[in-house]
Formats: sequence, C-alpha cells, structure tokens
Amino acid sequence: MRNRPARSSAARTDQWLSRKQILLVAVLAVSAPSGVTAASLGASKLPVSSAFGVSGAPGKLPCVVIQRQMRDTPVLVLWYKDGARLPFFTLDLREGGDKKEFVDHDVRGRVRSDLSGSFLTFDPLVGSDTGIYKCRVDFENSPTLAALVNLTVYVVPSRLVVVTRENRQVTAGFLGPLTEGEALTLYCVVTGGRPTPHVTWWRGPHLLPSTSVTIGSGTTPLASHEVDDPLMTLGMDLGMGLGIGLNERRVRAEVRIPSLTRDYARANLTCRAQNNNITEPLSTAIMLDLYLRPATVEIKAPKSPLQEGKTTQIKCLSSGSYPAAVVSWEITQAGDSRLLPAKSHNIGDTTTSVLEFVPEARDHGATLTCRAHNPNISGKGIRIYTVLQVHFAPRVKLRLGANLQGKSITEGVDLYFECEVACNPPTQEILWHKDGERVHHQPKSGILISSKNLVLQNVRRSSAGNYVCSAENSLGATTSNVVPLSIRYLPVCVGGTQAVAVAEGEDVRLTCEVDAQPEDNLHFTWYFNNTLDTVEVERHRIEVRPGHSFLDYTPRWVLVLGEC
Repeated sequence: MRNRPARSSAARTDQWLSRKQILLVAVLAVSAPSGVTAASLGASKLPVSSAFGVSGAPGKLPCVVIQRQMRDTPVLVLWYKDGARLPFFTLDLREGGDKKEFVDHDVRGRVRSDLSGSFLTFDPLVGSDTGIYKCRVDFENSPTLAALVNLTVYVVPSRLVVVTRENRQVTAGFLGPLTEGEALTLYCVVTGGRPTPHVTWWRGPHLLPSTSVTIGSGTTPLASHEVDDPLMTLGMDLGMGLGIGLNERRVRAEVRIPSLTRDYARANLTCRAQNNNITEPLSTAIMLDLYLRPATVEIKAPKSPLQEGKTTQIKCLSSGSYPAAVVSWEITQAGDSRLLPAKSHNIGDTTTSVLEFVPEARDHGATLTCRAHNPNISGKGIRIYTVLQVHFAPRVKLRLGANLQGKSITEGVDLYFECEVACNPPTQEILWHKDGERVHHQPKSGILISSKNLVLQNVRRSSAGNYVCSAENSLGATTSNVVPLSIRYLPVCVGGTQAVAVAEGEDVRLTCEVDAQPEDNLHFTWYFNNTLDTVEVERHRIEVRPGHSFLDYTPRWVLVLGEC
C-alpha cells in the first residue's frame, strides 16, 4: 500500500507549486543563509554525498535515495537548497509516468532532471550554485526518503597578466633582451576565481620560490603605508586599464631572480593560477631572451715556433656568447700595442677568428692577445694571451767598448769590442775577423775572446784595422758592421837619414816621409847643418802633406847635411 505521509506530503507540494508560490520559493531560496552545513540543517543522519563542478560548465547532482531504492518507483522528487523551506525544483511523475517539472524562475532554463529523477543537471553551473542540496523523494509504495548533496562550484580566474617591476605588461612569448647577471622581478596578477586561486611561478618543471598577496574584495584592506608603496599596488593601474575593477579580488605573485645566470637563456618562466583539480590551470609562459657574455676563449697556434717572414695561421675560438662574440687581436711589444686585422665567422654560439700572421724578428717575445666580448654588454669581455716564439736569423751589431766611445786610443792601452747578437735559436759561436782574417784566442799575444767580447791588451800599431764579428744559427749566418780601429802613435821617419849632393845654385826638392797616426796636422821643422852652424829653414820653403814634408831649396853655400 502507498504510504500515507508520502501522499499527504505530495498533496501539500501540489499546493506550493502554484504559479504565485513559485515566486516565493525563489525569494526564499535566494535569501537562504550562507555557511549552511548538514548539521545546521538538522539532517546529520541523512546520507551526504559531494559533487564538484566548474562555473560555466554543466554539472550533475545525484539523488542517492533513488539510486539506492531500485525496488520502488519514485512519484515525486523535490530539491531544496541550503535549508530552504520550499523546493526550487520539483519533478512530478504521478500522472501516468508523464514527466512534469516545476522550476524556480532564478534557475529556469539551466536546471533539468532525467526521466527517473536520479540526477539534477545544472547547465551551466554558476558560482552561486555552491551549497548543500537536499533531495527528497516520494515513492509509490515505500516511505519518503531524503539525502544531502554538498555541491562545490569552482569559479576559475578570469584573467592573468604578467607585469615587470616597471609596471609594464609582458605578453606571452619573449621577454627581453635581458643581460646575464642582472636581477629580474616579475609579478603575476590574477583576477577573480573562487576559492582564491593559488598562484605559482615555474621554471620548466621546477617550482620557483615566490610570494603572494591578495588584494581586493573580501580581503584585508591595504594599510596606508602600503597604498603608497608601488610594489603593493603594482597591477592596480594595469588592472584598471584592462577593465578590472578595484574591488575585484586579485592575487599578485612575485618572483625575484637576484642574478640571471647562463642557464636562464631561453628558459621558460610560467605563471599558473589554479583553484581546483578539475580544470587545467590558467597560465602564461614567457621565454627569456638573455644576452650572454662569452664563456670561453682559446688560442690555437702551431706547436712549433713561428719563423720570420713565413705566413702563419693562428686561430682564436670563443663560445658561450649570445649573440655571437666579437673577437679582436692585439700584439704588444715593449709596451706598445697595436690591433691586428683578422677574419671571423660564427657557428651557433661559437666565433672563430683566423689571423694570418707574418712574424718579424721583433715579434719574438711579444704578447699576442685574443679578446672576445659581446657588444651588447658593457665591459671588456674575456681575453687570453700567448707569448710568441719566433725563429729568425742572427741580427749582429759590433761596437767598441762603451768606456772607449769617442776617445782616442793610443798604443799600450787595453780595449775590447762588444758583439751584440739577437737570434732564435741562439748561436753556438761568434767568430771574429780583422781585415778579412780570422782572429783567434791568443792570451799570450793579448788577444782574448769570451762570449760576445773581443779583448785586445796592450795594443800596438799593428792592432789597427777593420774588425767584424759574425754569428750563425739554423736559419743562416750574419756578419756585423765594420768597426775600424785606429791606434795613435808618434811620428817615425821612414827610410832613415838621407844624404843629397847638390851644386851651388841648383834647385832641389827634399822629401821627409814619416809613419804617424794620425798623419794629418803634422808639424815639420827643417834644419841645415854645416861645419859652422845649424840653421832652421824658413817656413815658406816647406810644404806639408799627410805623412810627408817637402823642402824646395837652392843652396848658396856648400850644403853639408839637411835634416827634418
């Protein structure tokens, strides 16, 4: 038999569902208190199920009493929300199994039931649908049963924007160019969502440390000092520009990177906002466009020494720069530097510079520097250097000892020569020559040869002559400049005393030849010597030439002897 309380209940429901009373149901349903729980409804003994949905998508509420009571047929299904006295939805199946629905006007058009009444469908769900629903069912034979459904409707965030510290919006895609080593601060401002979304920053699959603050409706208002802080109000001006009201809830998540290291180049930073496990997070990804300094620089030169006059190819490789590095060459000799032209090409982040170098002897021991720098980043970049080893034939220079420079050398003194030799590889021996003849080490004769010096002790006039030194290595032999050695000594007559016979009144030219150094600026004096006296000849009769003196004379008396 049919249960009477169920029938009387159904009869009362028929009266509530008049057109006028439907409006009352709507008013009561909307005005039902928030924060309602199953215990507050006095229905702690009723079965409770949970349902979840997302605003904007369809959702179903199960009426578990129908699903469990499979042996009887429901004739009336009523749905209540948050303890309302009147239902907002009624499904009447009493008249021949025909389906009749009575729906409150606030949800009309988006709430329906299946034919059995097992599910109540919301299409679409809205945020205000969240609450505790009571499903009451009258059966044809069984007693009336009821069950509760706790419905949670998630409202996903409506907007997500990323802004820089300068309050400039960053669109999805690239951010930059940035510079290696600089700090980066980004703010992810998320609007809307219920419950309040959890906003996080990610680098690829890795969660980044960040701080979040919630601003807007339903949150603690900003303090006066925070309102004046641009970091606290960051995103407000941007939100207003995008049509976001000041009272809308916003969550601002801040991520700070103190120093952008190399591994941030082309890294994806993603901001995610999520408040449920049903939908995918609202997110935006930004790839960092990061300028990088060169990481390495290397000089590749031949292992063997360079050879003077022979073109040599030297390479410099630099990697790790973005964009590719600019490579330059510089050579430094005795404090003077000059740039060297070279050709470069890039493959990926590697720059190869090729220097075609023709070394000179003066380049031996010079410093060759390769520098790589990113022109988009201030600073000198990185550099590497190598000291050049150049093989060259001897450069030889001969000079008289420093203590003798500009001085006259006379017989009996000691002197030395210095032979300056520059060559690589070094010479094994220095050879000495005088007037084309080899000079050997002869200590007994006062000739000493040591290293790069030739020493002459107690020089004599025979030591005078043209001196050279020579050196040889694997690249050739070189002879020095000629250094003439002149020894000063007193005049000595050549040929001894001469006797000349001449007749009275006869013209005669007499010659006096001397060996002297120097032989110019000599002063000759002629004398006539007879048995009575020695007479000096007048100066106008004397002609002087280097190493010689001539006397033109016509005797008036018998000449016994003429001397100079």
